[in-house]
Amino acid sequence: MRLPAALFMLIVLLLPQGGGEFQDYHPDTLLWEENGGEAVSWSPDGRYIVSQMSSQQSMHFSFKYWVVDEWYFYEVRTQHKGIIRVFEWSPDGGCLATAFRDLFIFQTGAWIMRHNITLDTSIVRSMDWSPDGRYLAAGTETGKVFIVDAETWEVVDSFKAHELWTSALAWSPDSRHLASGGRDGKVKIWSAQDWSLERTISAHSNEVSTLAWGKQHSLVSGGFDGAVVLWDPATGRKVKKLGSFPEGGAVFDVQWNTKYGMLLSSGSQGIMIFSTDNWTLLQVIGTVDGKPLTDVFHVSWEGGGRRFASCTREHLYVWKQGARAEKPGEPPYMLYILTALTVAVIASAGVLYARKSRRRSERHGRHKL
Repeated sequence: MRLPAALFMLIVLLLPQGGGEFQDYHPDTLLWEENGGEAVSWSPDGRYIVSQMSSQQSMHFSFKYWVVDEWYFYEVRTQHKGIIRVFEWSPDGGCLATAFRDLFIFQTGAWIMRHNITLDTSIVRSMDWSPDGRYLAAGTETGKVFIVDAETWEVVDSFKAHELWTSALAWSPDSRHLASGGRDGKVKIWSAQDWSLERTISAHSNEVSTLAWGKQHSLVSGGFDGAVVLWDPATGRKVKKLGSFPEGGAVFDVQWNTKYGMLLSSGSQGIMIFSTDNWTLLQVIGTVDGKPLTDVFHVSWEGGGRRFASCTREHLYVWKQGARAEKPGEPPYMLYILTALTVAVIASAGVLYARKSRRRSERHGRHKL
């Protein structure tokens, strides 16, 4: 059972609130309306946002990359055999990994596919790139984790991590450990030296949907049981339950902003923002323009910045702090639905072509230059 948005807001606002000079977040730019997709990721250098294209938008299993602050996009068509469900940037932002069953590695800027990495026949449900850039880890529906060497682009190891899906992966800041989460509700800590299992944590009563590793001894997990929990990965000790959605809610994503000391958590009933300095709740976003904000599948911080992007099946938003514009996408931001001009891109067994348009959609004509 889902609680009404107003009642959910009342419940969470009764939790301890963070103080200081925090300013609430508001939707600043509406990038896409209708068929927003279920995956979004902001590049580490802050220049691009990539988002999933649904089957209603494209039958070519494409993704969109947005040029930040110009707010036009290119469609990049791929040779994936299904909808891209996971994106992962290399730490320097020079490469983008996309996944369905295989992994495709794109060179950013040129947006040419450089490598096609075959895993097994199951769908990839999670990816994470080690902070030192050496390895890309991918988790599949068989419960296996595949380790890809980012120099040779070969699978150098694989192991069975969970009985069911490996639905979440996160590297430690020093790249020495990999945390995995599964549909079995467990979080496991693996040594990157020999991929041996160091610790198992019974973390959630349902699927572990997301993991985020911040400071060296701080790991946050989110689950389909609606809880966001802080752990000490060195001991497996539960430090604190940060918050939860009401009964029937689920957590889909958590993202850590170590530079500005904030943690985003998104789920079936909106977005929660926490301070990582004192672990207090700073803001709950349960509505947009008076309508419930539901099923926020992914959130992603701006590389090096304070803004973040969020996606639902209906909307792709960019959020910022401070005074709110009357309508998302008001000047000085441009909002174009890009559909008209097609530009061919020749690539070796990679991108079929990219498409760019500068035609304004009549449907979104209210968003002005």
